[in-house]
Amino acid sequence: MKIGLYAILTALLIAGSYFAGAKMDNPLLAYAAGATLTLILFLWNMSRYAKKAAQRKYRERMFQQHMRMTLRNQWH
Repeated sequence: MKIGLYAILTALLIAGSYFAGAKMDNPLLAYAAGATLTLILFLWNMSRYAKKAAQRKYRERMFQQHMRMTLRNQWH
């Protein structure tokens, strides 16, 4: 859900920079600045999401390992 929200927000910011550039005499600066800023923000949010997902996966793997060891030690 959050990824979709970030993608929509990024698209809105890029569209805003496009429309702001359409009103300017030299629109290339607005296009470049808006696209660069929003892509940096989007990539930063995606990297945060990837780090959280990796941490979640690591915790799940450790829990599974703990449960396997606990189950094995019950019978000995």
